[in-house]
Amino acid sequence: MFFREENPIPKTFWSFETSESFKTCTLCSKDLTEEGSQYLIEKVYKKAEVIFEYAMCLDCREKTMKDLSKKSLNRIAHYFDEHLDMEERSKQLAEADKSSLDAWISHCMIKRTPIKDSPGYHICGNFSGLSLVRDISPYALSHEAMEDIMNLLSPETLGTFNDLSDKLFGIDMPNNILIL
Repeated sequence: MFFREENPIPKTFWSFETSESFKTCTLCSKDLTEEGSQYLIEKVYKKAEVIFEYAMCLDCREKTMKDLSKKSLNRIAHYFDEHLDMEERSKQLAEADKSSLDAWISHCMIKRTPIKDSPGYHICGNFSGLSLVRDISPYALSHEAMEDIMNLLSPETLGTFNDLSDKLFGIDMPNNILIL
């Protein structure tokens, strides 16, 4: 299915605040630079401007995922099953230029539309120590795909995301922005 390959962290996934790669989990401050440390990075853009970004270790992500309602998780899984052709994505990425992120994040993984045409988008990647892990990630989700996903969420899950955004950024997340 998906191949797994590790590459140095591209500058696209560096913090816009520090112009360096993330060093610690935004929630628990765990050192992410240690070999084998597993984490994700998500950046939310409005056009070409980063409006939110964070790095989260897998322990914090697992804790967060446990707080989401089963109803929301099932709806999201069903949405991805219906709208994402994993076999086709795997094939395209296997054939893509390994030195470029363009094939991975230039188009919405769900809508297959150019993210440059979207009013906003998210990019996400999985990392291990100081390496980007190319498996299903990195990927981009357009504003339109994120709106679809937001409409699937239960009030409990929306509350969990607001709590998370408060912990990450010190604010409640606007209704049209989803993190994680």
